[in-house]
Amino acid sequence: MQTVVSGSSRLKWRFYVAMLLVAALLFPALPSSSEAASNASSIKPVYINSNSYVKLDSADILSTSKGKTASFTITLYNGGSKAINLQDYWFRLASTSGTKYTLYMLDSDKTKKTVQANSNVTLTFYSELPSSMTLPKLIFKVVKFDFSVAGYEKTLGQFKFPSDYSTDVKAGGYTSVKLNSTPVNIRISKSTMSTSTDNNTVNIELAMRNTSSSELSLANLQFLAQSAAGGMYKMKVTSTTSGTAEAIVLRPKILETIKLSITLPKSVSTKGQKLVITQGISSGSGEGASTLSLPVSKIGYNLKTANTTTATNYEYIKDDYTYKMNVASIQRNTWGGEDSLIGKLVITNTSSKTAPIPAIEGSLYIGDNAAVKTTIIPFTNPVAIPAKSSITIYYTGTVPTTTSLTDLKLKLFEKSGESQTELAALKTPAAIVPKSVAIGSENNVNDIGENFTVNVMKTQLLEGNSNNLYAVYMDVTNKQSRAIATSKLVGYLKTADGDKYDIKLLKTSNLINPGKKEQIIVTAEVPKQLELAGATVVLGSAFNAQGIVKKDDAEISGFVNPVSYALPQYGQTVTSEFNKVQVGPYTINMDNIITYLTDDKIDVDFSGQVTKDLSYEGFSAKKFTFAIEDQSTNLSMINAPFELEGAAGTAGQYVWKVGNNYTNIVQSVTDKLVAKTIQLTIYEEINGYKTKLVSKNIKWSAYLNWADPNNKEF
Repeated sequence: MQTVVSGSSRLKWRFYVAMLLVAALLFPALPSSSEAASNASSIKPVYINSNSYVKLDSADILSTSKGKTASFTITLYNGGSKAINLQDYWFRLASTSGTKYTLYMLDSDKTKKTVQANSNVTLTFYSELPSSMTLPKLIFKVVKFDFSVAGYEKTLGQFKFPSDYSTDVKAGGYTSVKLNSTPVNIRISKSTMSTSTDNNTVNIELAMRNTSSSELSLANLQFLAQSAAGGMYKMKVTSTTSGTAEAIVLRPKILETIKLSITLPKSVSTKGQKLVITQGISSGSGEGASTLSLPVSKIGYNLKTANTTTATNYEYIKDDYTYKMNVASIQRNTWGGEDSLIGKLVITNTSSKTAPIPAIEGSLYIGDNAAVKTTIIPFTNPVAIPAKSSITIYYTGTVPTTTSLTDLKLKLFEKSGESQTELAALKTPAAIVPKSVAIGSENNVNDIGENFTVNVMKTQLLEGNSNNLYAVYMDVTNKQSRAIATSKLVGYLKTADGDKYDIKLLKTSNLINPGKKEQIIVTAEVPKQLELAGATVVLGSAFNAQGIVKKDDAEISGFVNPVSYALPQYGQTVTSEFNKVQVGPYTINMDNIITYLTDDKIDVDFSGQVTKDLSYEGFSAKKFTFAIEDQSTNLSMINAPFELEGAAGTAGQYVWKVGNNYTNIVQSVTDKLVAKTIQLTIYEEINGYKTKLVSKNIKWSAYLNWADPNNKEF
């Protein structure tokens, strides 16, 4: 059977085809089903005349504390030659069982009164519904006002929702929505999860593009993470590429990035989560006013785990910056009867621009729950991290020496006001072993704002009444380009058997110029019979709550970056010559020593020259004692303390300066036994402990110069 089409029918058919082509040009293509899980396009439009229709853009339903809120966005297209009066068209919502629900139009759409020829208008409606309601149970009707029908309403058509209807966007897909009647493309460009002991932190980067030609302000958007079980959790906007977190601005044609974050307990499953975007609107007025949240879009995402509780690295995203955090080392140093733990956290700015220091706090834990009281050590005070660069933060705490560190963690917390959220529990490496420096080798310290070298020069054993004093003489050279007071080095003396002895440090507070040296003396009180062969001294830079310690009398909390220095055999050959007597950086050349005795007095005259090694600008070894004694009876007849370049007028002491010096000592011998043969001795003295530098047997004589090497002992 042949079908004949009349001329007028051909014209109508061509007209319909032309209208479809026009519609195709006016409306952008919707995402394919592989990109967006939506079948809104499968719902046929409702024609209000032969060339104009109402099309459903989207419909969604959202659970609220009062029940549910449904939203419907429609577009009315006018294909005619005259404007359409919107007041002639109404929209009704009812359940499939016949229950009617009130539809409300957004205030921003109420000003739209007409649809001009060959143009379209988008309208958004919402309705509050019972909690049991779902979209497949609803019917959205398009009605025209008509006096010729009962009730003055003529139903032109309706939208019904299939049981599988959904506007949810699958993970990896995108969608196009209308916000304030402006088309906006949305997709999730990145979604990561960081884990800690008790929580998961979800970070999302949302890409939004305003496809119109005008700027769009979206102060009323909210973002929620929806669990597979339906729970809704408000996400925090951490940054936007334009505008502020409180007022998002979408510039025309520009891809904007909105970063979102939320920390949830591990009891909330991260599988099957969706990002729910809502738009807040005001409802009612006066005391009855309230704000409703209308669903805009639901987008699925697959979370990529950024770290685990056993990782040593953690990626932290804040605003427009991405940081990598790594526990570089753990130090365990004996101090004050306990062990001082020092964790070194390196924070790298992986972004392409300078980043602020993140508001992260660290705390040491043994296992998951045993917190170690932890403080930060302010070695340096950086204000920012350059692009692709790092800073180092040190944390410290103390534990008993018997504590096992096999399950030591450094937990990181994000601080916000008075509250903090755990971000990660980072596994720590094994505690490092102090670096060893061989005898005669130099150690360079170039860390935490310090730059100096350390050399062990000699060791000496000074005798005391009950104990001895073991002294290690070290040179510290300033390698910085400015004058500084050198750091205080502290630690302990360790014998070859592993026994540890407390040490004290003798140093000055002088500023040491670039390339110049300071002599420091490390001392330890030890038993007289202690075996010191193979001993080492372990030293690190002292610190306290203010950072690196410079002053000798400052409080010390511990030390960092320990180094084990091998020590040369102590001892010094006692000479009988009084020239080239070495006391610290000073050399004393005594050229005249005359001792004679009268009936009631000892009279001693001696003179000499003092020179100083000018490469030293700080030193503590500058005291010696001039003594005349009879060692057979332990009788001391003269015991005169001297200080090189000391303060003049100090009671009970003599002062020699750099250059030529002369001293006359006269002492009564009443009630004193005076030996006929005696020893003339020069001692170096530290805190009451003494060691011989020069010793020579002499006799009383008003004529013999005992500084003369040709004047031999007898």
